Amino acid sequence: MNRRDHIRAAFSAAADGYEQAATAQDWAAEQILSFLPPPAAAFRGLEIGCGTGLLTRRLLAYCPADWTITDLSPHMLDKARCCGPATYACLDGERDPLPHPPYDLIVSNLAFQWFDDLPTAIQHLRAALRPGGQLIFSTMGQNSFAEWRTAHQQLGLQSGLMTYPDAETLRQAVPGAEIDEAVFPLHFDYAGHFARSLKQLGATVPQPGHVPLGPGQMRRLIQAAPRPFQTSYHLLFVRLGA
Repeated sequence: MNRRDHIRAAFSAAADGYEQAATAQDWAAEQILSFLPPPAAAFRGLEIGCGTGLLTRRLLAYCPADWTITDLSPHMLDKARCCGPATYACLDGERDPLPHPPYDLIVSNLAFQWFDDLPTAIQHLRAALRPGGQLIFSTMGQNSFAEWRTAHQQLGLQSGLMTYPDAETLRQAVPGAEIDEAVFPLHFDYAGHFARSLKQLGATVPQPGHVPLGPGQMRRLIQAAPRPFQTSYHLLFVRLGA
């Protein structure tokens, strides 16, 4: 099974309980609405990585026009279908041909951090915009879950979390992008609940080459981490035109 298949399987397994843990994802979806342009009369939109539909239901209310809603996971996509009338398609937004371009708006909430090559993926998506169209997305920033990474380092362990860009690195990689930053805090009784929340979200596929911790190492990590355990999402909201 390749990495893309592992990601698909992890999110499919998490689909039923995803929204119970997706507080940051829900908050970020609400923030994205503030960046959306007024919809045109003849409007065509595309969502990449819809998950269970936290952003989808907001998009359909924002402009109930011609939407194509997509996700890599068929089980996540099935959950999103109840959000309302739209075209739903199971596809890899980083690589697959996009249905029915061009679009006035392409939008995504906390999915792009799973892309292997974000700048190339952005070029792929921008090419599907009509002149004057916009690509608007949220993704993870460098300081996400810093406390969890520190807990690993203090025990000489390697975290499997992905490496995320800071805002300036992303600006350099994507010239012309407007980027806003935000922090969404998380509070847990202890670090084990944080680790469990990542599994509930399907966010369990480690960075390439990482060897997962053994049960004893994970117990040591959780026992050594501060109680209560606090960490946060470092969120980047990105906007750029065609």
